Amino acid sequence: MTTQTATRSTADATATAIAQYFEQFNTGNFAAVARLFATDGWLQPPFEEPVVGPGAIANYLSREASGIRCFPGATSVDAGGTRVLGRVQTPFFALNVAWHFALNPHGQLAHLQIELLASPEELLQLTR
Repeated sequence: MTTQTATRSTADATATAIAQYFEQFNTGNFAAVARLFATDGWLQPPFEEPVVGPGAIANYLSREASGIRCFPGATSVDAGGTRVLGRVQTPFFALNVAWHFALNPHGQLAHLQIELLASPEELLQLTR
């Protein structure tokens, strides 16, 4: 396998995993979302400790993400993984976010960090 072929294969696996994440998340199939993660994979929600392992991730999403829809947009790749900019819509508000995906060599999510891209003023308005 050439370096170019390996790079393309990795990019394809990453794109597939990310597409599956958003598709399953938006249908509320959090068990399927969790199965995308490695056994030691983790999800880092904003302002919270990492949630580690598919079982804990499925439980967390079932408890905290019901009714949330993701709208991914622009994607960029760097040495740390893939960054996807977009919006989340909850039953109460919408916010800009960035999802930072990293896959392990087996094509599973090693980690996903979710970053809010809201100003302090926008966040304060959510508490009122």
